[in-house]
Amino acid sequence: MGSVALGVVAKATRPVVLVRAGEEAAGEQVPAAEGSASTRTGYRDVVLGLDLGDPCDEVIEFAFEAARLRGARLRVVHAWQAPSAAGLGPATSGW
Repeated sequence: MGSVALGVVAKATRPVVLVRAGEEAAGEQVPAAEGSASTRTGYRDVVLGLDLGDPCDEVIEFAFEAARLRGARLRVVHAWQAPSAAGLGPATSGW
């Protein structure tokens, strides 16, 4: 993702679907053994970032359909903030 996409996702209050524009379909393929794009290899995974507190059916359906059309795996990820050891707020690292 570029800086604009990251900014949109970070500030969005509604579901966001990111689709890379202007790229060749071969760019979605897993690279061939020599590292070049190949239409003979499978598609890269479709990744769905899911907010478990506010899931959006339309975005979930879009991700499943995108993976189905490509014959690709769908990876679903979500994140959370771990509590601090004292349970008083977000975890911080002294590293």
